Amino acid sequence: DGISFVQTAEGALDEVHAILQRINELAVSAANTATSDGAAEQSEVTELLKQIDAIGQSTKFAGRAVFGASAVTFQVGSFSSDIIQVTTETLSSASLGASGSATDLSSISLSTAASAAIDTIRDAIDDVNDLRASLGANQNRLEHTITNLQVTTENLQASESRIRDLD
Repeated sequence: DGISFVQTAEGALDEVHAILQRINELAVSAANTATSDGAAEQSEVTELLKQIDAIGQSTKFAGRAVFGASAVTFQVGSFSSDIIQVTTETLSSASLGASGSATDLSSISLSTAASAAIDTIRDAIDDVNDLRASLGANQNRLEHTITNLQVTTENLQASESRIRDLD
């Protein structure tokens, strides 16, 4: 379940990353005043930001929101202390700095604002990459835990078999 949870979050973040790359292309286009008035780009950016918000709100695993401020705890062993916690952050255009801030993307139709937005987008992409790296580390930890449990189970079964053979 832990691996599936992480993969669900990773899939959503992959799409957010693609959206931010598209927004970056639009900001670069809007910054080139000789080839764009920025209005069309602004319209698409507005809709893409709404989609980032929708992904952050609607991504669920087993009925539970994937992105939020609380940690999800997975039991990974036979003792109550055998747990792994996976923490995801709130995912929205605001949490990525893409809206609701002084350097947001709400006015890329102006070429100077579009140029400033490029840095904001780069920061948002870096934030998404950091979260993806954290999730990848959690997934690796979960996979290694599973492997270790499988080895332990195999060794216990072999030990039990040797004891039964002696009897």
